[in-house]
Parts: sequence; C-alpha cells; structure tokens
Amino acid sequence: MEAALALDAPLERLVDGRPVPVLLHGHAVSGEVILRVPPGASPLFHGLSLQIASRLIAPSGSHSFPPKEAHELLPTHAAHDATGGMRVRFVLPADALPRTPSYSGGGGGGGESILLRRESILLLRHELVLLLRRPADELRLVQPFELQCVEAAPPAFLPPADRAWVSVADFGGSCRLELCGGEAIDLKGEIRAQLLLHGTAPVRKVALKLLSREDDGPLRVLHVWTLWDAFLDDPIDERTGLRVELPLKPLGLEPSIAIHTPTATIKVRHFLRLVLLPPRGEEAWNTLDVRLVRTAPEGFPRGTLPATAQPAARAGGLRLTHWLVAICACLAAVALASAWQAAVSGAPFIPRATMRAHRRGARAGEAFTNMRRRPDPRGAVWEDSDDEPPEVSIDGMPTTYRMA
Repeated sequence: MEAALALDAPLERLVDGRPVPVLLHGHAVSGEVILRVPPGASPLFHGLSLQIASRLIAPSGSHSFPPKEAHELLPTHAAHDATGGMRVRFVLPADALPRTPSYSGGGGGGGESILLRRESILLLRHELVLLLRRPADELRLVQPFELQCVEAAPPAFLPPADRAWVSVADFGGSCRLELCGGEAIDLKGEIRAQLLLHGTAPVRKVALKLLSREDDGPLRVLHVWTLWDAFLDDPIDERTGLRVELPLKPLGLEPSIAIHTPTATIKVRHFLRLVLLPPRGEEAWNTLDVRLVRTAPEGFPRGTLPATAQPAARAGGLRLTHWLVAICACLAAVALASAWQAAVSGAPFIPRATMRAHRRGARAGEAFTNMRRRPDPRGAVWEDSDDEPPEVSIDGMPTTYRMA
C-alpha cells in the first residue's frame, strides 16, 4: 500500500534543497491523506494517525523533541479496506503545532556574510509523521514543513524619548544612532535611524554592522552598511543629523527566536554595532540589542519551486560519476569480448594491450641491436665486449670501440 500526504498550504520554501509547505503558528493544520493499493498488495489496514515531531541540531548533537499525542484519523481497533484508493481529510487544532518556529541559520546578503553564513550552529526542523498500521508491519511517512510565527508590525516612528539608541563617545567626540521604530525590526522592512554627530574630532567613516549570535557561539557579521564617508559625503549637520533607511528584505535573514528544550533555552539574538573609523588609530564602537521579527508569511506560491533542487557542484559530481560508470562498462565489455574470442579459437587468452606491449618491446630491442652494430665510417664495427678496448678519438669525441 502506498500513501501520500498533501497539506493545505498556499506557500512553499526550499529547506535542505527541497520544497516544503509553510505553516503558520496559531492556525489550524488541514490536509488530505491519499491511499493507493498497487496490484498484488493487500488493501487492508488497521489504523491511521498523525504526529508532529521536532528535531534540533546543535553543537552537542541532534536532539529530538518528544512528539505530542497522536491524532487518530481512523480507529485502530477496526479493519479498513482501501480497495480502489481512499482519501481521508483531516484538520488538526492550532495548539498541535510547536511554539517555536523553524530555524535554518541563514543570513547575510553580501560582503563578509557570504563567507560566514555556513558557521551556523543551530538547525530546527519540524515534521508531520503519518502512521499507517498494516497487518504485518507499519508504514511511516514523514512530511517536513516550515513553521513561521507572524507578529504585529512594529511602529514606523516613535517619539525620541521612546526610541532605542546607541552612542559612541570615546573617540574625541560624540556619535549617537537612534532607531526610529524601536528595537523591533521587520525582516521585510527597513531600519529607519537618525545619526547625530557632535564634536571636533575628525572621523573618516561611520559604519553599522548587523551581528547575530546563536546560543553561546561566536558573533557573526551578517551585513555591513556605510552610513557616512568623509571623502564621499557632505558633512553632517550637528543640529539635524543624518537620516538613513537600510532595507533588510534582500538579506534573507532569520528572525530572533528562543528555542525551549527540556533542559535549557537556546536563544538566537541580533545586534547592531555602530562603528567609527578615525583617520588614525583603532576604531571605536558600541553595540545595541535588537529583535528581528516576521510580520508576514514568507514563501513562494505552491507549485512554482522546482521539484528537485540540487547544488550545482552535486549535480556536476553526478554527471562525472555517470561518465566513470560508462567508461568502466565499456572496458568490461571489451575484456569479455576478447575472452570469448579466445575461448572460441582455442588459443590462450592474452589481452591485446599485453600483446601490443610485447611487440613494441621486441621492435625496440631489435632497433637497439642494429644501432649498436652499425658500421663505422672508417671501416670499424663496434659492439659490446667484456675486454677493455682501446680508446680511439673520432672527430674529437672519445669513443670506445673494437676493431673488426
């Protein structure tokens, strides 16, 4: 018996190279189980149920969360017949989903982030498990999905007294960055900030870095923006400052989350670091905690992603493997044909390559012998001898030869 699971999810995303449905936290889960009986297979089974499982991959190893109670779609104490196929609709309540969204550890759209995005130490995966109990065994079907938590959009502008801010004052002046919308930042929006610079100390460049930290791991640089450059931009007015808008959507970031395990809580945190580079000396900086939130579902319309998405390097490796298999098959076919020909003719089997090598060796030996016995222009013939021949010079070159 064969089974398929179809979820009512309008969006999909690529997870580990394959399209998976996107489910939203706080919403019910609905879908359909499709059963088909191949020719010769038994159509009888004794129950159908669904479970939701989660798996966390951390530096300490993989940790599987215990699944919640199984949701029984068809009772197990009765026999069911799937002759001709069967479709079973289901609706799971919203509280059946985990409370922590999926996390892939991606992030960064340019600069240093391309090199550092592989250093993620955390992966959180969610799966929907279908259990079909047959007379002799149990069929288990796993459908991965991505869980997203959607929050309310943060305000675009707050009063100056309520804004989150960070300042740097150890470079001979004062620089202050105020976040107009507070510490919560929309992943699909932009960072709206106001930069205020005071003092007479010269500054060559003002930059803003977006950092992340997973649990107790190292800080990762996700992106770097240059807010002001003394060689390219006009001086900053000390009274009005400089307003900046930095888009986050092209970076493909993950939200700030807290993963609750039975023994601890693992947090994924984000920071903004204000950096000032003077003409000489070390840079001055200060860091502000921020929280990245998702305010709208993220994904592609169902059916638009490729059915199989493999990295180019892997696809090329597969093509090389195919070539190697084809070459080995050709060599094996040639060897079998030579062996069959030898068996039919009754002659001992000698590979053609060996025969060619013997022929080349014989020809080379004959040529070498002729060369060593070539006549001398003065009527002498030289050859090998165990005796000590006299030394005779021909054209100024000392040569050992024996007079015939």
